[in-house]
Amino acid sequence: MVGRVWPRQGHRGRPLNWVVSPMPSEKHLDILIGEALECANEAAAQVRALHLEPLSRYLKSIGHAVNSLWELRETLYKEHPELKRDFVSEYELDEARYNSLSAIHDAACQAERSGNLPEAARLFEELRADATYGFFKLCAEAGLYRTLNGGKG
Repeated sequence: MVGRVWPRQGHRGRPLNWVVSPMPSEKHLDILIGEALECANEAAAQVRALHLEPLSRYLKSIGHAVNSLWELRETLYKEHPELKRDFVSEYELDEARYNSLSAIHDAACQAERSGNLPEAARLFEELRADATYGFFKLCAEAGLYRTLNGGKG
């Protein structure tokens, strides 16, 4: 319902004050899809932290939801290019900068996969400091959460 007041939780469960849902807009739709992706990732972290079994089944289900949301977003971008947000447009605006941030992100992920959590955390911190757009900033923050929590995120 447009304009309805509804309670919301912020990132990582921090409560927000009651907010008024804005009028429908391209930006708000994309933000909602992004929040849904973020919530799914948070749910996966909670399932891991709570050691819920069968872990792989729950994580696989959450993974399917994440893939569906990304497919929806991709379809929306193709059919409605005005919905494109910062991580897509950043590539189009400054390919060299995007490639530089991608290289930092890739190196951080590689360090994390190989178990070098201090190096991964350093690279994710560098990425967070260099990123001005949401996508890389979110990747950096998620990576820092995982690496600073001993790989348990």
